[in-house]
Amino acid sequence: MRNFFNRASGLEKLIQIVRESWNHLAENIASGKICINNEADLELELGYLLKKKGLYVGSQHPAILNKSTSKTASGKAKVDLYTTLSDRQGDYTAAIEMKWPHDHMPKDYRIEILNDIENLEAYIKDGIADVGFALVYTKERSYLDDNHEVKINSTGHQTD
Repeated sequence: MRNFFNRASGLEKLIQIVRESWNHLAENIASGKICINNEADLELELGYLLKKKGLYVGSQHPAILNKSTSKTASGKAKVDLYTTLSDRQGDYTAAIEMKWPHDHMPKDYRIEILNDIENLEAYIKDGIADVGFALVYTKERSYLDDNHEVKINSTGHQTD
């Protein structure tokens, strides 16, 4: 039997919490329970759900934030949300980038999404985060393929 408190279990739990929170938020938006007007609203609502699950949520890991710029001390752009799950074995971190493209957004908005994915990959490579999430909520059909799946996929761990 696998030890529940090993590193993989803590990271798996963090991934599960972020996925469940995102799915809950998406369901609430789609049903009209929550009204989102912009990306900041989206970040606020997801942050609230993650905090309810007991995670630390901020805009950056406190140890690497350079408050005089919009980048971290390591030169990486800030992410929208940075969350930490702590257990007996340590801290597990996730960097989250979110996008809220809507009808009047230009089609090249995808480039910004790809830049976010590149930033998340750098966070993971540099050890700033254990996992990264690029979360896009849109009804814009140009972002979806014929199966209503998102056209943009990362080579990273999470593609929700």
